[in-house]
Amino acid sequence: MNLPIDHLRDIQGLLIYGYGRLRHADYFMLHLGGDSERSKAFLEKITPEVGSAEKNPHKACYALAFGKTGLEKSGWEVSERTGFSRAFIEGMDTNHRNRILGDFDFNSSDHWEWGSKKSQSIDVLLISFAPDSDKLKHRRELLQQAMAEYQVQEVHSTLDTYLDRKEHFGFRDGISQPVIKGAGRPSGENEELNPGEFIFGYPNEYRKIPHSPIQIGENGSYLVFRQLEQKVKTFWNYLLEQTENRSVENAIYLAAKMVGRWPEGSPTTLTDDPNNSTFQKSNRFGFYEKDRLGLGCPHGAHIRRTNPRDSVEDNPSQSSKASRKHRILRRGRAYGKPLSASFDIEEMIKADDDNENRGLNFICFNTDIERQFEFVQHTWCNNQKFDGLYEEVDPISGVLGNGQEAKKTAFKIPERPFRRRISNIPAFVLMKGGGYFFFPGINAIQRIINKT
Repeated sequence: MNLPIDHLRDIQGLLIYGYGRLRHADYFMLHLGGDSERSKAFLEKITPEVGSAEKNPHKACYALAFGKTGLEKSGWEVSERTGFSRAFIEGMDTNHRNRILGDFDFNSSDHWEWGSKKSQSIDVLLISFAPDSDKLKHRRELLQQAMAEYQVQEVHSTLDTYLDRKEHFGFRDGISQPVIKGAGRPSGENEELNPGEFIFGYPNEYRKIPHSPIQIGENGSYLVFRQLEQKVKTFWNYLLEQTENRSVENAIYLAAKMVGRWPEGSPTTLTDDPNNSTFQKSNRFGFYEKDRLGLGCPHGAHIRRTNPRDSVEDNPSQSSKASRKHRILRRGRAYGKPLSASFDIEEMIKADDDNENRGLNFICFNTDIERQFEFVQHTWCNNQKFDGLYEEVDPISGVLGNGQEAKKTAFKIPERPFRRRISNIPAFVLMKGGGYFFFPGINAIQRIINKT
């Protein structure tokens, strides 16, 4: 089944495309003023430039999402009675979610720059995309003029973020993305999943239509946003300390084992050669048959925790089906100046720590925040007993602790004749802000802002 063209016109483009031709983006977290008419006028001004999924755009455009308070200010009741999920209603910053997501101690919402329940509400998330930085800057100036005119407050922003093939630690990013079945995009090496996993109004992997907001749910989704600061020098300094004679080659080996891929993207479960281009784009593999003992990709590695594929249970077929029900669609981008302009790891290691903020604007789409995003973060990434492990969480982004105090985690690397264990792993990724947003279809945007 293909999604009808009129539905694609109504779906915001970011749900279908990564906007690879629009490599520069500004992220604005906005607070609408008390004057509802001014807020409405502002939203009406930007809505014509919201990109649709009819085709992959090459011209500048916006993506628009609403926080709970933004919908309420537009006159919409946000409750389970009106079809909204409990996670969206309650928000990311609750005692329960702080515990399961690892948002405590150094990640506590007390340290967030935006999005906590103590800070000003984020009514609207607006992302501005452009093909180059000059075009993006021009659009930013016009947008900020409109904000001033309509009394819309910029609570927080990350400006001129960029899409690169690698993230700040130096590893290829954006691999192993599911493809929405029927959206007209080739799947290649990636899994095709039913559209209802990511878009309201269609069957999901349970072959059921997901519960969605009444009147405005169709062709929309929930957007999860977490601004994650990456401590690049902390990462590579720690790994160098775990090697003899601070060997760069061995540090890269340890990092690849923690990630589950070599820096250029080849999965460690398929090859022990970091430069083997045969496997750089390989994505159709399982852990159960190829790497049951974790000798290639350790059981606690980042990619194995975030997508266990066929290794969750002893039955690989059932495991694959289970894993498919917990996938998310990522659309994140790096922010901040890279420590090395080329993302070369040896250059990063040699560089001085410039103390600049850099990291990832992690964004993902899902129609069930609890079953998808929160499940992955809690049950897989932050689970101390994942796949038979003990007191060990995701070494890249996991948090080990009791919901109040965090402890340094360890990481086991199965090797022959003896396994290797590294311990006292510090935090490499810090939470700086986040929230849950409703990402409506384009027609629903009009219904939201014209609510009377």
